[in-house]
Amino acid sequence: MRATGAGRTARAARGGTAAPAAASRRTPLRRACSGLLWIGLAAASAACPAWGPAGHRLTAAIAERLLNDKAQAAVRALLASDLTAAGLPSGRTTLASIAVWADEIRHSPADQPAAHFDDVPVCGPVPAGKPWCAGAGCATVATLRDVDVLGDAGRSLQERNEALKWIVHLVADLHQPLHAADHGDRGGNAVQVALAGVQTRGKLTLHGAWDNELVAGEFGVPSNRNPPFALVTQLAREARALPEEQMSTDPDDWARESNQLARSVAYAYPGFACGLDAVGAPGAAAGAGTADTGSGAGTASGSAADAPIIVLSQSYQRRAEAVIRQRIVLGGARLAELLNAVLGQ
Repeated sequence: MRATGAGRTARAARGGTAAPAAASRRTPLRRACSGLLWIGLAAASAACPAWGPAGHRLTAAIAERLLNDKAQAAVRALLASDLTAAGLPSGRTTLASIAVWADEIRHSPADQPAAHFDDVPVCGPVPAGKPWCAGAGCATVATLRDVDVLGDAGRSLQERNEALKWIVHLVADLHQPLHAADHGDRGGNAVQVALAGVQTRGKLTLHGAWDNELVAGEFGVPSNRNPPFALVTQLAREARALPEEQMSTDPDDWARESNQLARSVAYAYPGFACGLDAVGAPGAAAGAGTADTGSGAGTASGSAADAPIIVLSQSYQRRAEAVIRQRIVLGGARLAELLNAVLGQ
């Protein structure tokens, strides 16, 4: 069953107890440094999770600051008996601590690989009816399903616990532009890149750069660290200041926005054009291109058997990092909006 009603929350500036604001009536699923270095050449990588751990934890930590009292209590109750992927007590009590659970269960019976993305084309018109969701499913459909489970008091505690963990993860996934985008390259996983002026370790793909390196560039938080309190406080402040009209809790809206940003920013790398495949050869992914390729960088190629290495200029990086900040802040605000609607009424 899908709960109705939602409301923005007024929170103390340093993350104190929330006082619920007057509810605005709507369903929770409404619409609404110079230089160049690269290390290593490799074949296309396997699919990456959206955002790395840092991006997921930041999104969840922002949301936690915006939860109302009732939603906070519900989250605590749902996590009181939380288990690890191995079935052992986890000790996790916060949204940030469960934010990467859906990646931790990869290759386990509980895994749902197709639930992490919507393969929306980045060239040409977007087909009606979401054909990319047929068969194995997609992130937008999985999110709606998990919201129904979370809001159904008749479901078991374990079912609702796992639904909460999926929602926390998938809201962040759908705000990562390359998780609602595809050009026959698995959302940028087949595009080898290097970051101008940034030393990286080993192979790097376009998708991986957006998950990790560009997140670290914007926030200075390595993937293996929890986000600092002061950073979360600042981002939560930015989230509270977002206008009400941006508070859509419809996953299709999030995917549509991400796809537009993939077209205009993420795929605006040198040499990209609709009608060419991920390695710059004529391909089937034809259509009216929307990407701005004027990012001011060149390419460096490996052997003839390797895909070219796309050098992402510093101007590309700054533009991408600005988008990443916007999407993580917005994802955190919308996650709180959704949880307040489902658990906080």
